[in-house]
Formats: sequence, C-alpha cells, structure tokens
Amino acid sequence: MVKTENSVVITKSLGPEFGAILATLHQQCVAHGAWSSNSYQQMMGLHTSSALIAMVDQEPVGFLLSSSTSLESEILMLCVAPKVRRLGIGSKLLLSLVEDLAVQGTCDLLLEVAEDNHEAINLYGKNGFLEVGKRPNYYESPEGKKTSALIMKRIIT
Repeated sequence: MVKTENSVVITKSLGPEFGAILATLHQQCVAHGAWSSNSYQQMMGLHTSSALIAMVDQEPVGFLLSSSTSLESEILMLCVAPKVRRLGIGSKLLLSLVEDLAVQGTCDLLLEVAEDNHEAINLYGKNGFLEVGKRPNYYESPEGKKTSALIMKRIIT
C-alpha cells in the first residue's frame, strides 16, 4: 500500500534508547558507512543533539538527527527508507525541525551532502536550502572514489 505524507507521524525528542532503530534505518538508506547503534546512542545522549523519527502505521521509516548551539543547528543525518521515498517524508522531517528551531530562536540550519546525491540536493533545495560552500574530496567510498561535499544552508530567523 502506498502511503501519503498525511499518514506520517513525526515523533520528537528521541533519547539514546532509539539508537538501534536509527542504526537499522541508516543501514537501509546507505550502501556503506552506516553508523552503529552505539554511535547513535552516544550522539543522542549529548545535550546538543536531537532526533526526529517518522512513523507510518507505527513503523519507523525515516529520521533526522541534528546538533544545535544557541544560534546555529546542523543536520547530521537525514534518512528515509527506500520503500517510502518520494512521498514527502523527508520534507515533513525538515519542516518539523525548522519549526522547532524557529521557536528556539535558531538563526541558521546547515548540512553537508555528497555532490552526487542529486535526490537529496533536490529535497534540500525544495525546502529552502542554498549551496554556500564545498569541501573537495570529502567523502571516500570503500573503492577509494572521492566525492566532494556541498555545504547547504537555510536561514531560519
């Protein structure tokens, strides 16, 4: 059954106990380099980190992990399970984070994305992010192929 973005529930303020769920989703989303459950648990235990999870029929299908200071926030990871991509879930996660950050008075939201990840770049562009920089040869595949990272930014307030 195809889900629409209206059936997505975003849960906020996840704690370290969700590390295994996020690690499993991350493994579904990337070919290599997925973070471990322990890495997510440690990251989510920091007072500067927060996570949102998207649920469809009580099943986790995506998440957004971010880190914030008083005026700036950075998206560390945004994953949506392949079986539910292109249904608005990524946009819904981004919008939820932006709304929360606006209430907190955060000025800027930053992220890095591989320059060959065209789907993600499109998603971010549609959600108000602009390219503001580049990190040459930032990512490396297991085969040794290097890819640059684009730095993108959205002004919140």
